Amino acid sequence: MRPVLQMEYKRKQKRRDLIYYLIVFGENAEQPIGHLVDITAEGMMLISEETIETDKVFRLRIVLPAEIEGSKEVTLSAKSNWCREDENPAFYNTGFKLIKPSPEHIKIIEHLIQKYCFKESLGRL
Repeated sequence: MRPVLQMEYKRKQKRRDLIYYLIVFGENAEQPIGHLVDITAEGMMLISEETIETDKVFRLRIVLPAEIEGSKEVTLSAKSNWCREDENPAFYNTGFKLIKPSPEHIKIIEHLIQKYCFKESLGRL
């Protein structure tokens, strides 16, 4: 059985599921660490094949589905709050809290939510 790491964390905003699983890298990594599943201006969740250490600050580079605000990718600082096995036991979900995103980063996130998230009426698939 794989370890399940979890930390209690309560988010203030409802996360929005993306219609694409965007690729996420460590700041200078060439191999992805996971894919972005959902996001808010305060946090996000990644799905990965390996567990991600919790209570650690990461610089995460997200490849955007199209150019947004003049960028093809965005790098954000985020703290991993919890990590647990996905419904599919081959994967793990990790929740991150964004650390002081800049106004430009907030604009990019809001654009992602507006253009690339499932609408409320569709709910989770």
